[in-house]
Amino acid sequence: FRKLMKKNETHTYTLEDENSKIPINKVTRSTLVKVLTTAGVEVGQKRDIIADSILDWIDADNNHRLNGAEDDFYQNLVTPYFTKNAPIENLDELLKIKGIDENLLYGDNKLLGLEKFFTVYDLKAINANTASPEVLSVIFSKSQVKLVMINRDKKGFYDNSTSDYFRIRSTGRIEGSPTNHTINA
Repeated sequence: FRKLMKKNETHTYTLEDENSKIPINKVTRSTLVKVLTTAGVEVGQKRDIIADSILDWIDADNNHRLNGAEDDFYQNLVTPYFTKNAPIENLDELLKIKGIDENLLYGDNKLLGLEKFFTVYDLKAINANTASPEVLSVIFSKSQVKLVMINRDKKGFYDNSTSDYFRIRSTGRIEGSPTNHTINA
């Protein structure tokens, strides 16, 4: 790898456990509401619109939930498109869903970012050993989260969970160039 690098080039990479997140295509409305609340979306209509619209995006029908959006909404946009009515394949797809913007998806000063909570992979289980405290707070009670964190600090792990899916992000930059390239796998 080093021999391929030229002078003044830098490469960085991250490895992220996808099993530390919640599978978005299996999510329930109550879990969506908890995630949105934890991410910083205020209680009220916006949170309900986003939760229902995500579920409408992935369900197979064209019937919208109380606060959701289906083809009738998306077809009236300046650049119209259809509801997917199928599983989400890439989290960037969330940007097409009513109520979601880049700040909510990737996070900003006020919002944690949905990408920190969700994965598109069909997981058997969420790995409590690698899940963030925020994700744990969505799936466990406060006392259970405290127990998980104590065990992780004390023993280095909570249980014998394992992970099947990992995301690798690699970014290359050339010194003095405003350009960089990132590959996700």
